[in-house]
Amino acid sequence: NQAITGVSNLGPGKNVFGWTVVNGSCVTSDEVQIVRFLPPSPADAGIDQSICSSSSTLNAGSYSTGTGRWSLISGSGTFSNPDNRMCPVSGLSYGANVFRWTVSSGACPENTDEITIFRQTEPGPALVSADTNICSTSTSISAIPPASGTGIWSLISGSGVIATSLNPSTLVYNLSSGQNVFRWTVVNGDCPAVSDEITITRFLPPTVAQAGNDL
Repeated sequence: NQAITGVSNLGPGKNVFGWTVVNGSCVTSDEVQIVRFLPPSPADAGIDQSICSSSSTLNAGSYSTGTGRWSLISGSGTFSNPDNRMCPVSGLSYGANVFRWTVSSGACPENTDEITIFRQTEPGPALVSADTNICSTSTSISAIPPASGTGIWSLISGSGVIATSLNPSTLVYNLSSGQNVFRWTVVNGDCPAVSDEITITRFLPPTVAQAGNDL
């Protein structure tokens, strides 16, 4: 009978109440609707990613209550459909790109979770000096220091000992006669490696020349 009163045990969805005023045979009434929203499901943005391309797919966990939506927090990225929990995203910048998955349900507090997609820089360049011909068992090989990633020398064919395999410029010795091929490989995280090769051809010293006795 109170104009202002509390109500409890509201069901999810619409709950309609009628307020009636009676004075003798005169009656007036009006209705009020209270919509009760269920709390949104927990937000699960998925696991962080480390990739080597400018695009990927966001993969949030499934949910039963509310609606979900992706948003960009930092970095860069373009959504194909931000309302799709499994949403392709393109235009990622190098480094960290942070995205937020929000599950909302009407007037209830939102649930959020974030994921970081780290785009690695492609390794390289992998450029070595020109092939050379020598007559000794040792020489130096060199490569351009990579702008991104870590380089390492390896022996591909022939023989030879690499003095400092992680140094772009290094001595190689105990070279066999003929062709000795060395490879400079640059790697960076999960990105495909890049490489270049150099061939050191060792010639044996010529036989001592003997012209014979003077006549």
